[in-house]
Amino acid sequence: MIISLLFIVTVLGSAVFYSALPDQMASHWNIAGEVDDYSPKIIGVLIGPLMLLILMLFMTLIPHIDPLSENIAHFRLYYDAFWVALSAFVVYLHGLMLAWNLGSHFYMGRALLPAIAALWYFIGILLKHSEPNWFVGIRTPWTLSDDRVWLDTHRIGGTLFKLSAGLMLVSTLRPTYGFYVVLASAIGISLFLVVYSYFAYRKLHVK
Repeated sequence: MIISLLFIVTVLGSAVFYSALPDQMASHWNIAGEVDDYSPKIIGVLIGPLMLLILMLFMTLIPHIDPLSENIAHFRLYYDAFWVALSAFVVYLHGLMLAWNLGSHFYMGRALLPAIAALWYFIGILLKHSEPNWFVGIRTPWTLSDDRVWLDTHRIGGTLFKLSAGLMLVSTLRPTYGFYVVLASAIGISLFLVVYSYFAYRKLHVK
């Protein structure tokens, strides 16, 4: 329901400002905050709404097709809240793009990093409460083979994502470095958790 309202808001915003937008809209910014790509106006105003439609599709579909859907039901409140947070992030991005193309030029990195940090924090919350399933979480052969390994890996992963969210907020003081924090945390945490889940499984099962 909330995502549907966000979708309507995004569509209305695009429609209201459509005539005032340039024919070629800035659609991508580099790490320095400079525009490095443009899209036709019709594409620019549709990116946000289309992304929200895709998110609504996945949010609705996953609990019905996951073989472990009963586990998703156990943390459904956090599951739904994450999709709402992700959708709000998309709406925020869309709003930033519209504002820029309407003439309100600002440092995109400084505007974007707090939203990424908030999304990272929500990921941390979701990980700590998720239960074994095939679509949401840290899905390695070892987490999917042992519930204890799943829980331990996600507990640590949730903490790491929350800590990295804090680092991102601090990095808004130097946005250029902030995106390196985003990249390093995404890659570093992911690799660490894969390795951690492997050794956690071996500790329980290999004598």
